Amino acid sequence: MKRYLQIVGLLVIGTLFIQFVLYHWVGKRTIHIECMKNLKTLAYDVDSVEIYSPYVKLTETEKTEIKTDLGFKSVEFTADPNVFSDRVRHNQKAYGMSYEIKKLNWITADIIEFNGILEYGEVWKSKYMWILFGWIQIKQENIEQS
Repeated sequence: MKRYLQIVGLLVIGTLFIQFVLYHWVGKRTIHIECMKNLKTLAYDVDSVEIYSPYVKLTETEKTEIKTDLGFKSVEFTADPNVFSDRVRHNQKAYGMSYEIKKLNWITADIIEFNGILEYGEVWKSKYMWILFGWIQIKQENIEQS
């Protein structure tokens, strides 16, 4: 029985170590991609969106993956706040989406998502959990709508 407990203890410690290392190796970057893939809106007739994320430079493959998961006809990305303001915040027909990471560690991430147009906006709150090789969204709720 003692040998069994030692083996289980080593497996638990090994798994936690792998969890921690993989989070630092890939998790800090991939949380941004998961956030963008899971952006939501309650607005009707939204065909094209602009996503603002100054945190990470996306590859073309990642951009295509995000566009596919969101399901909009057109998705543009920008990391420049001035460009985002010009295209979305001051344009009545443009729909913008963004997110902010409130808490990020090797186990969980708390995210606040913002989206809308000049006269309409939504705020969402999401919680993710890091499990070895990827982020799993465990909760997403609309907390504000104007």
